[in-house]
Amino acid sequence: MPPGQHFLQAAGGNEIAGALWLVDEGGLSQELSQAVWAGFRRPRGNLVAQSLAAHGSNPLAATLRGRRVSRIAVHPTRQREGTGRQLIAGALQYIHDLDYLSVSFGYTEELWRFWQRCGFVLVRMGNHREASSGCYTAMALLPMSDAGKQLAEREHYRLRRDAQALTRSGMAKCFLLIH
Repeated sequence: MPPGQHFLQAAGGNEIAGALWLVDEGGLSQELSQAVWAGFRRPRGNLVAQSLAAHGSNPLAATLRGRRVSRIAVHPTRQREGTGRQLIAGALQYIHDLDYLSVSFGYTEELWRFWQRCGFVLVRMGNHREASSGCYTAMALLPMSDAGKQLAEREHYRLRRDAQALTRSGMAKCFLLIH
């Protein structure tokens, strides 16, 4: 298994019911995190960590250590049985010394409800629809440490504060679900 990548599966009987792929992110030096925040550097990987540093109010956001859900899949006949939530719960058992679990996804009400039920906090919304999915990109955090909780609260507050401007750009429906 490649370093910094983690795979889990859920089985039902002798069949695979679902799978989860996680990627370690963050843990950048203070200098590099500040360079990302200032727009001078974009090191490979670290999708959510870099986005939080580059677009957020905290130049040191990318120094926090996270694990991003890169992919989660549940067999169609096993959906709505809690398999996805069980995979996320299983991933949490293997998280030690990390500040957050994160996810980036194409925003739909149904997907957001899933992530919200898993305990995630919405922290960022893109301002245009992605050509590949037709959806706005959303990022959410599940805090695992005090620093992760502070980051999630601060970025969620920023998102709520900025919701009025984003709503004017045609994203009103997305913000009806922000709590």
